[in-house]
Amino acid sequence: MINLSLYQAIELFNLQHGLYNPLRGFMNEDEVEGVLDLDFPLPILLTLNEKEFHRIKEGESLDLYFYGKRVGQMNVESKFRLDIKDYALKIYKEKDHPGYNLFLMNHTPYVIGGKVNQLNKIDFRDEFRKRGWKTVAGFQTRNIPHIAHEKVQRHALEITDGLLLSPVLGIKNKGDFKNEVIEKVYTSFYKTHYSENEAHLTFIFLNMRYLGPREAAFHAIVRKNLGCTHFIVGRDHAGVKGFYKPYEAQEFVQSLDLGIKIIPAPEVLYCPVCERPVFHDECRHTKEKISGTYVRQSIVNKKPDLRFFRETVAKELLKFDDPFVDERRDENYLVKRLIEEW
Repeated sequence: MINLSLYQAIELFNLQHGLYNPLRGFMNEDEVEGVLDLDFPLPILLTLNEKEFHRIKEGESLDLYFYGKRVGQMNVESKFRLDIKDYALKIYKEKDHPGYNLFLMNHTPYVIGGKVNQLNKIDFRDEFRKRGWKTVAGFQTRNIPHIAHEKVQRHALEITDGLLLSPVLGIKNKGDFKNEVIEKVYTSFYKTHYSENEAHLTFIFLNMRYLGPREAAFHAIVRKNLGCTHFIVGRDHAGVKGFYKPYEAQEFVQSLDLGIKIIPAPEVLYCPVCERPVFHDECRHTKEKISGTYVRQSIVNKKPDLRFFRETVAKELLKFDDPFVDERRDENYLVKRLIEEW
């Protein structure tokens, strides 16, 4: 038996429930190398400490535990050492990329690969058919809803029959919105601003990599596995601190054959004359960029700017004394939610 970290448990849960298809388990050595050639956009690894690695033998069956609960089983098909610093550099390109150190923090050089037991697939195709939807756009976010997001969502609904809102619950950094906040605010927003004929809401668990174009391709695959026919890719999808060019993720994903159609989302600006969010070419007025720093500060000051938030969202936000993650990273809530889903 081995005990999984929270990061590893999220990967296992998604492998078991089909979100990473065609992967059926943690990657073996050939699959890890294949990531560099885009056989799959991201590495999905199970790494151990050196003592555990040498204790485990190929061909063995492992019981996988998470916080004392047996959550899975794995057949060890391969074990190998990986130069994780070199591998991370090949993916992230630069050592000062924030995702580079994140990768090193969550992985060791001691890798085991193999299939894991499969559970009920998370798939909304039957639900979509019941609603008469033939085309469905998936939407990715790890934040609360604001007017720019809703503008993009409504744009997708002009192209498809329905919308899958799939906010991400995951390991947070200091200053991020707490998982509980995202769940409660998005649920309230969905209930008051969308009908069942327009959208379906589900929450999924994902680890963020900040890998821009590669991660956009990965997010598209996850939504395809959930039953979507289309996927919305934002202007700086999964980007971080200017490491990727504007629209680079959109161009990259559209160059691939992922089995899902891509909806490239234009940049959303605020027009003070029209008094609403607009795409850059939607009107001729002088527009303002929607400043994330300003929006966040308005929440900190307990005065959410209603130009940028629905009133429903603002009221829900104000129920929280502090909606942002502190040094504890919000892991207790995430562990509880993950175990509940298992």
